[in-house]
Formats: sequence, structure tokens, C-alpha cells
Amino acid sequence: MRNIPYPPEKIEDGIGFLANQLSFELRQNAARECEAAGYRATPEGLGILFLLSRQDGLTQSQISQFLAKDKAAITRLLNALEKEGLIQRNHDKEDRRVVHSHLTPKGKRGVEEIIPAFRSFFAEIFDGVDPGEFDIARKVLQQIIANLKKRS
Repeated sequence: MRNIPYPPEKIEDGIGFLANQLSFELRQNAARECEAAGYRATPEGLGILFLLSRQDGLTQSQISQFLAKDKAAITRLLNALEKEGLIQRNHDKEDRRVVHSHLTPKGKRGVEEIIPAFRSFFAEIFDGVDPGEFDIARKVLQQIIANLKKRS
């Protein structure tokens, strides 16, 4: 395997810089898409809603681990989502210390209404991107993340 020359000559060519820029732009644009669809949600809160729409009943720890956010940040996000009536939290029947988060009917409706806007949004931002190259980019990022996690 050949060595990848790093760091690059220009900081803006660095993988960390590019990943940060991508994350920032995605969050900003996602927030605008939500607002246009009539929902006021932070991109992080939206991430929780989408996650719960796929895996209902997750605990705060599971959400924190999946979204790579600390538990205090997840607690604040869950509090805000619960205040908006988008989620509800229930104590586990066997272990009252464990709290599961669930989408409310309002939260499910919100996700269903936002998904078409996001399909259109992603179609627009992926315009001109070759599907094979997209898969390669995803695999490269997954490998870098796995290598970083091995170091922890």
C-alpha cells in the first residue's frame, strides 16, 4: 500500500477541513429545508427524529453513541424535542434508570412530511456525483473513522 502524503500543502485540501466544511454546510442547509417545510428543528434534533423513525425506543446512551454527541448535549436535544411534542420518554419497566425515547404521532408526521423535501435536497446536492465514486467516498470515510476508533 502506498503512503498518502499528509498533511496537504493547503489546509483547505485536508480531509478534516473538508469533512468539517461538509458537515457545516449539510447542517445549515438541512435546517433551511426543515424551516421551509414548516418545522423548526436543529439539524442535531432532526438527526434524533430520523434515528428514532428507524429505531424507535432507543436510550439516551444509544442515541449519544450513534450520533457521536455527549450525553449532556443529547439530554438538551431530547428535552427540546419533548417540549415541541415530537418525542416522549418512558422509563424501562425492568430498570427505571433506563429511559427510552419514542416518536409521538406529531413526530412521526413531521418525519413523514420532511422526507420528501430531503429526497429532493439530496438529489440536488448529489447532482453530478457518480454513484460509484460516491460509494468509494463513503467507504474511505468509514475506513478512516474505523482507524480513528481503533486508536481510542
